[in-house]
Amino acid sequence: MAKKSPAVVGVVQPGGDSKPSAALRRPSSLVDIDSFEAVMMREDCDTGFFVSFDFTEDAFAEIGAFFKRTGKIIKAFTVRDILDEAKLGMKLA
Repeated sequence: MAKKSPAVVGVVQPGGDSKPSAALRRPSSLVDIDSFEAVMMREDCDTGFFVSFDFTEDAFAEIGAFFKRTGKIIKAFTVRDILDEAKLGMKLA
């Protein structure tokens, strides 16, 4: 039996907007999370780490719904979480 991947990492990248600052301000949305879920299902990962500058309420709701449907966990991190090492430690625990 092949060993399955422990995690997938997703990072929101600036979109097609010609102004990079506008793309960086865009929080991750339900569509971004839905796409990430598809990768997790395809790769059969139990845990995924998603990094963004911010998340919408719909994104957090979809993360919870995905867990209820599949038992798979998406750990959502903001860039601020990563820069704040103490907070990062608590979220990884």
